[in-house]
Amino acid sequence: MVPRPAELSQLLIDLGLTKPEADAYIQLLLLSNEGPATGYQVAKALGRDATAVYKALDELKRKGAVETAAGRGKLYRPVSPESLSRRLSRRYRRLSREASRQLSALSPAPSDEEVYRLHDRTQVFDRFRDLLRAAKQVALLDLSPRMYRRFHREIARAVMRGVSVVALLYDRPEADKRPACEVVVDEEGEMTLELMPGELLNGVFDCHSQVLAYLPRRAADEHVRFALWSANPMLAFQAHSGLASNLLHVATTKRLMAGEDADTILARRDRLARRIFGPVDWESFWSVTGERGEAPIEASLESSPYDCMKRDIEPGMIIDVQSNRPARHPSIQHELLERKRRIVDERRRHAQRDPDPDPED
Repeated sequence: MVPRPAELSQLLIDLGLTKPEADAYIQLLLLSNEGPATGYQVAKALGRDATAVYKALDELKRKGAVETAAGRGKLYRPVSPESLSRRLSRRYRRLSREASRQLSALSPAPSDEEVYRLHDRTQVFDRFRDLLRAAKQVALLDLSPRMYRRFHREIARAVMRGVSVVALLYDRPEADKRPACEVVVDEEGEMTLELMPGELLNGVFDCHSQVLAYLPRRAADEHVRFALWSANPMLAFQAHSGLASNLLHVATTKRLMAGEDADTILARRDRLARRIFGPVDWESFWSVTGERGEAPIEASLESSPYDCMKRDIEPGMIIDVQSNRPARHPSIQHELLERKRRIVDERRRHAQRDPDPDPED
């Protein structure tokens, strides 16, 4: 199907040409079988004023879209469409970077704690990519196979920066591709994927921000019905804890089914837990979420589900959470809790030495 000039003109306008410039270039292409053309020939073919067409041709020459030949009059020849496309693409990228730089200087990145909806596939991908690139310590991911393949390189770059990335996947990475990060594979992934309402893209970054989206399975469907992101640290903590529990559960179950002994399972679980919890900047997190050192996550860490003693469960039973570890081998949760208690105690001592002024004074 031969493309219509109006559609081609709009494509060139989207890439940075004005409408007179786009129309003049397309007309030069149509006339190029007969050799270079004068501005008058282009104007006559377009049915436009010659002065305006000559002005457009001069702009095209300045942008490198046409060449001129000396003769009885000025003759114009269009550069190849491939050459023009490369020029416009470079110019578009350069202007995009400059616009991003100036806009960022005009308005700093939002730091509020609202929950925001994302409305199309590009928005979702851009937000996920931005949060992953901004991650400094740890990223927990929960990805359908297509989403993992899409962001494989971005994940690998985050790992190269020193970010501890752990991903829950629903099938094994391709044999010829080394996993971009530490992965935990759900053995019932095929069934889980069928139950999902769409392609899953879920990530929590530095226990500070998160994005969760179910994308239409057809890539042509740009509109997204369910996609959220937030930089609320308390919501991120809940998401981090929930995804951490799922990662540890799937990994432990997998090793139980493989028949590994208890000591090996516990050692491997501890190693994974340290990859998940250890890199988080907990001191900064507690300073943001706490109030005068009384951070609201103490009970969550103290009642860690990862140190729960297994017992026979009967209807109506109360299950006590207690540690099954020797004191000389504390879990990562116990270590974090001790760090937090020291920080809380120090803040309380500081508050007693320098109490807040009475608001009525």
